[in-house]
Amino acid sequence: MVEQAAKTLKIDPNYSAGIELLGYAYAAMGNYRQAVEQWAKLARLDGDEAYAREIMQTFDKGGYKAFLRLDIRDSETHGAYGSVAKDYALLGEKDAAFAALEKAFAKRTELVFMKANPDYDNIRSDQRFGDLLRRMGLAQ
Repeated sequence: MVEQAAKTLKIDPNYSAGIELLGYAYAAMGNYRQAVEQWAKLARLDGDEAYAREIMQTFDKGGYKAFLRLDIRDSETHGAYGSVAKDYALLGEKDAAFAALEKAFAKRTELVFMKANPDYDNIRSDQRFGDLLRRMGLAQ
């Protein structure tokens, strides 16, 4: 995935979906600094230099977990509960992850890739995960 995103970004270095996916690919590989740098780049592309600096300062000060907490705050502000749920799942905070998943489900947003997204691996074995997949019509 990193190679494909890099090829795409050679064609258009400001392609936001490519930058975002490259960030996710780096995070999945455990290259958290590179991931967060991509997401800061997205903030800059959106014209929000202050948030880009906050992202990097938060990561530099507290690591990836601190970045996830910042992302939770920002995502909640925008009602992006699928993103909130993924962040809580990555932090291992199951109850908070499921509360956010329920909010996303109620809005019928952001859950289309839930079944396959590795960000949910920490909560996948929980019965509530299977119950939600069934309610969504995605049960195995």
